[in-house]
Amino acid sequence: MKIVIKCASAIAANRLKNQIVEDVKNEELMTWSYKRSGNNNDIIFHNPSQYVNDDTKNVIFVVTTDDNSVVLETSYWKGKPEPSREIKALHTGRLVEAILGQEYSENFRIID
Repeated sequence: MKIVIKCASAIAANRLKNQIVEDVKNEELMTWSYKRSGNNNDIIFHNPSQYVNDDTKNVIFVVTTDDNSVVLETSYWKGKPEPSREIKALHTGRLVEAILGQEYSENFRIID
C-alpha cells in the first residue's frame, strides 16, 4: 500500500519530499515522527505514544521520490509482525489527511 503524490517536475517532487520530512522533524505535521533507516531511507510514522505499545499497529512509511512523484510506501519495523491491511489503510488515510491539512497542495497535482 502506498501514497503517490504527483508533482509538476522531479525538482518539485524532491522539494515536496524534503518539506514533508522537515515538517515531521519540526513537529509541524502533527502526530508524526521521523527516523533515518539503516539503509539511509527517510521513515515517518505515528508518534510512538500512539502505537508503539502494540506491535501489530506499527506502520511506517518509507518516503522516496520516483521521477515526478513523492512515494510514501507502507512498511513495518524489522522483527515486528506485519500490520493488517486494515491497520495499513487506517495509517495511510491519516497520513493523507495530515498532508492535505498542510499547504502542500500548491506543490502537487494528484494524490493516488
